[in-house]
Amino acid sequence: MKSYFALLDHGRVKEEQAGDGRLYKLGAFRGGKVLYELVSAAGGGNEGSIKINRKEQAKGRRGLNIVVYSNDTKSVIDSVCFDICSPELTASR
Repeated sequence: MKSYFALLDHGRVKEEQAGDGRLYKLGAFRGGKVLYELVSAAGGGNEGSIKINRKEQAKGRRGLNIVVYSNDTKSVIDSVCFDICSPELTASR
């Protein structure tokens, strides 16, 4: 299993990394008004974090964590985790 994260804006990939070990990215969007911090570490520890304005938004479970931020409402509108290691491929909201 590889570590992976991506940041999309209007369907376009703005940031993307994949690899072994721990991946980390700190940045901003909306003209620097919204800060984000992304962490992905598959394997030992299975760490995953998606922070927006220093607040954890990811479900913090093993698997593929997705957070949806709306530029219209200026807020997180959804957060879900898909356990891609489970045969059932369970989803948690």
